[in-house]
Amino acid sequence: MMFGSPWSPCFLKDLRHHIRNQVALGFLSKDDIPKETVAVYCGLLEELASVLTAEVILEHVEAEQSWPAITDFDKLATAFSELETEGIVCCHCTGATVADAIEIALASLQEESKGYAFYTAHDAVNALGGKSLRIGFGVNEKFVPKPEAAFIGRAVVRALQRHGFGVQWNGNIDSCLQVAIDWKRRWLT
Repeated sequence: MMFGSPWSPCFLKDLRHHIRNQVALGFLSKDDIPKETVAVYCGLLEELASVLTAEVILEHVEAEQSWPAITDFDKLATAFSELETEGIVCCHCTGATVADAIEIALASLQEESKGYAFYTAHDAVNALGGKSLRIGFGVNEKFVPKPEAAFIGRAVVRALQRHGFGVQWNGNIDSCLQVAIDWKRRWLT
């Protein structure tokens, strides 16, 4: 079976051929043919995705050999760990949106937590593409009123700067930090 990218003429021809066979065989209903077709093609996609994943992981691990011993991601992880010891919950690559990330961070707060810092999956993908990493933050309002949240932002800035990051922030509690980062995270084997 020839497999092209979705919606390519080759893929559509193959899909139509599969459906034509199911119609000609006559064992499946009009409603069951699409379900069976999706099941067949999802299985093929899963197999293809597994093969491609193994290839890409191998390429990534080989590329790691040229990376510095300590990457920017290592420094970011260390800065976040230090912030955790200061009572600031830090969430890596959490949530699809800022609202999701804030909800997750708030749910992660302990009674004694002063606040939180996070970046979303979207922010991480942007950083991977060469843009700044956007880091949001906030306070545990049981501990500190929101208008005083700037101290969390300042703590995050200090931690990142201690690890050599350039950080831009206008000091506004409703603004995210912008962190220049060369995203290189080692593959966890």
